[in-house]
Amino acid sequence: MAVAFSWTGYVDTDLAFSEFFNGDHTITFRYMPQYPKGYEGPCVAENGTGTFALGQGTYFRAPDKSPLPSLPQMYFAIADQWRAVQAANLEPNRWYHLTVVSKFAAEARYFDLYLNAKWMGLVAISHSAPGMPSGTLRFGKRTTGKTINQRNAQFYGLLADVAIFTRALTKEEIATLAASAKGFTGSEAGLLAAYPLSS
Repeated sequence: MAVAFSWTGYVDTDLAFSEFFNGDHTITFRYMPQYPKGYEGPCVAENGTGTFALGQGTYFRAPDKSPLPSLPQMYFAIADQWRAVQAANLEPNRWYHLTVVSKFAAEARYFDLYLNAKWMGLVAISHSAPGMPSGTLRFGKRTTGKTINQRNAQFYGLLADVAIFTRALTKEEIATLAASAKGFTGSEAGLLAAYPLSS
């Protein structure tokens, strides 16, 4: 099962950031991009205030408008920070597994990115960074429908098996999820919410 997103398509949830964001947590999902060499398209984002966007990045330009190689990108924006990671092997109409693991420390919050269980980079933000997300989770589009540079942002493709955990999953657990297509039973340790999604 999956939900298909096209222009103006999104799905709102009633899961508030306040239920998981202020502690260790993990967000994981499967996605099938229709246009890997396309524009920014957040699979999971905020519906409220601040900035949170996780999913597909603009293949030819970074959020700060600096040029990038013409390769598919994976993209994560949180508060006033962002990271665009090259994902050269992304192809249309194939499933990929994306995970962000958040860990709290005294000095900052750390977000590790994984694509198909492979570590792709780290984003660190201070606890007082401006633009922390609030409100509820939305799939397929941000609150305003814009990128952090106010360009249109829409995910085109399929999204499935979104899950939010109130703990930091281990690399081994992420690898198990990426290799499995069984979805979630509801008994997984720390599972706060799961959205199998169906169109």
